[in-house]
Amino acid sequence: MTGFLTKLKENKEANVAAYGGYTVIHTDGGCQTHHPHIGAWAWSAHAPGQPFKYAKGAMLGTTNNRMELLAIYRALEELEIGPPIKLYSDSMYAINSLTIWGPGWFKKGWKNSEGNPVKNRDLIEPLLMLVGLHQVEFLHVKGHSTNIGNNLVDSLCVKAIVEAEYAWKNGVGVFDDMAAPS
Repeated sequence: MTGFLTKLKENKEANVAAYGGYTVIHTDGGCQTHHPHIGAWAWSAHAPGQPFKYAKGAMLGTTNNRMELLAIYRALEELEIGPPIKLYSDSMYAINSLTIWGPGWFKKGWKNSEGNPVKNRDLIEPLLMLVGLHQVEFLHVKGHSTNIGNNLVDSLCVKAIVEAEYAWKNGVGVFDDMAAPS
């Protein structure tokens, strides 16, 4: 094992011992179906012994699938590498892209089963690396149901869309820079 990988493994083991368990993350993404197609992403995270964290954001001209992926990306890029993660998402597209399809797309030169370029590759490719660094277990939850963590991030997405729509209509505000679907 290289020096970097050895340090990474030792850091994970030390953090698991210190925190005594998993970091729990909930993610969600959503998008309006009418003009200007405002999308939003949100995540929440709790690591044992650490304060609760969350974030949300919005952008114009995007898709629901892109927002689901971006929520996971934003969470994993923000969190330190530490205890293993249990990540809850209501998006089977995002989960399958990062657990089943992504490795196959990589082997096929980022072509899907029809031989076309993979959509959202610009998010999926770095996400595959982040998932590997963080040691993530993905768990699917039904959206808009009784899962309190999913309901929280869903409400953060709704709030982000409302805020972004106000900003768009009034010509104020800054939107996320990863809007353009690929």
